[in-house]
Amino acid sequence: MPLDPTLQMPARFRKVLERCRPFILVTRENRPFIDEHPFGLDVPPELIFDPMSLRSARFLDHLEKLDALSFGPHGMPMPRWVFYDCAEVPTAVFGFVAEAKLLAPEMRHAFGVPYPDDTPIPVSMYMAVPTIDPHVFFGHNLSSIGRSVEPHEGGLSGLGTVTKALCMKLLRITSLVAATQWDSAALHIHIKFGPVAVVTAYTPAHTFPRTLTYRHEVTDETLRRVLAGEPPPPTEGASRTVRAHDDLALQALQEELERDGTPYRYRVATGPLPDENGQLEVRVVRSADPRAPTGR
Repeated sequence: MPLDPTLQMPARFRKVLERCRPFILVTRENRPFIDEHPFGLDVPPELIFDPMSLRSARFLDHLEKLDALSFGPHGMPMPRWVFYDCAEVPTAVFGFVAEAKLLAPEMRHAFGVPYPDDTPIPVSMYMAVPTIDPHVFFGHNLSSIGRSVEPHEGGLSGLGTVTKALCMKLLRITSLVAATQWDSAALHIHIKFGPVAVVTAYTPAHTFPRTLTYRHEVTDETLRRVLAGEPPPPTEGASRTVRAHDDLALQALQEELERDGTPYRYRVATGPLPDENGQLEVRVVRSADPRAPTGR
């Protein structure tokens, strides 16, 4: 199946599809429940892996390395058993591979491919886990090393965005809940799928309490808008600035959410941006409409 010709993708997103090939990691039991051709995208049969197959062993090694490169520096690399228990078996993983010869030399070395060749190396992946509510998935991992693909040509801008959008189509997600840190650069990607509602502002249940739990709905219209490079609709209401590393301010916002009883009232308006002192800030907007993003 060819990619849906009605998708109006900007050149930087088209470059992702030109330089990379998509992959799917899914068990035989889960395969009938996914859309193997999100928006008509063809996934080569040799790049559909089963985590329960010996054939997938080397590719799984590379996925673990991709996760470590993305989250290891932040103290959150995913143990291999967590990868298997929480992602590979209950859901499916989607992403893109690039030939090793297209990667920066240090990145080839990190993956154990020191010499340029055609080995397919995963350069992005997204996964989301189904929850007890059949309409809701929990975003589990977004990894991307797009800047290391053909770095002399500026890398692959938008690789993470394209990966997340196509994976949500593949998993048939209609509503997404996820967690990220207030200072995470990935928040710039997640708000593209907005409006993004704040569910928790300070999360002691997480290893890193300065974690934002957020929620947004997922429709074909939203995914088409994101893949077209268009911004989300503006969120109206009174805005406030949240300092990413200010525990007291985050706790105060969390207490307000719990006291107010409407955890969807605040929307995330920006990703983390430095103030005049270099401290990261995120702007949130207090909406007059407290309903969940799904309207349910």
